[in-house]
Amino acid sequence: MWLLMLIALPQCIYAQKTVKESDVPQRYVKDFQNKQKDATSVVWCAIDSTTFSATFQSDGEKQAMIFSPKGTETRYYVDAQYYPHAIQDTVANLFPKHKIDQVYIRNFNKKMTGKYHAVV
Repeated sequence: MWLLMLIALPQCIYAQKTVKESDVPQRYVKDFQNKQKDATSVVWCAIDSTTFSATFQSDGEKQAMIFSPKGTETRYYVDAQYYPHAIQDTVANLFPKHKIDQVYIRNFNKKMTGKYHAVV
């Protein structure tokens, strides 16, 4: 069963700074390259001194991976035309002055959370 989590945050969840791949710890770069061999349009960001994200395209779909000492999170973004009605209705009722910025499904350390996450 899919559960819904809403995140009412500004567009940028983290205070991210775009960085060059050479500024990212090599273990994260190698892990990314091993898991996402077909990734294109890769943009690396520093979330803090130990946590980095890579946003990219894979098979035409937007995805992101977040690397930290706690583990690796992969986000699979949902195209706006496929947002579940439950999310759209919940946002309309709870946050009528806001609109959905993005919806994603989260995989943390190879385990799907089974939840949609919506950023408004």
